[in-house]
Amino acid sequence: MAATLPLLDAATRDDLRIFLERLLKAGREEVRLVTRGATAAVYGCTQAPKGITDPVPVVLVMRAFELAEAPEVEVDTTVQARALLDRIARLGFIGRELSLPDVTALAAWSGCCRRCRAGNQSVWSTQRRSARWLPTASRG
Repeated sequence: MAATLPLLDAATRDDLRIFLERLLKAGREEVRLVTRGATAAVYGCTQAPKGITDPVPVVLVMRAFELAEAPEVEVDTTVQARALLDRIARLGFIGRELSLPDVTALAAWSGCCRRCRAGNQSVWSTQRRSARWLPTASRG
């Protein structure tokens, strides 16, 4: 079942729509959504290398949106921006409950792997100048 984000008001909905439209024009088509409490952060990528030898840096953008209440389940997913725009269009003028797409996207810049989406959060830790991948316990 898809998660639902209770947007605060029409201005928040319209601000999210404008942010997604601008991101589609200037950047990649994927967005990462992360919620903490009654706040949703929407991340996008405006510039990324095309290959391993491309010297272009990664440029990310983030916008925070206030929600009417915290969602039942914390959201941390990457989806297509166009899919969110379609769902916002279907809300009409008075709709505030934004249902997230069931289909997720994989984007290298998002830093979110399938394991994270399955509910197991992981932590990237640096110890003694060497990086290690440390899985954390499931919240189940």
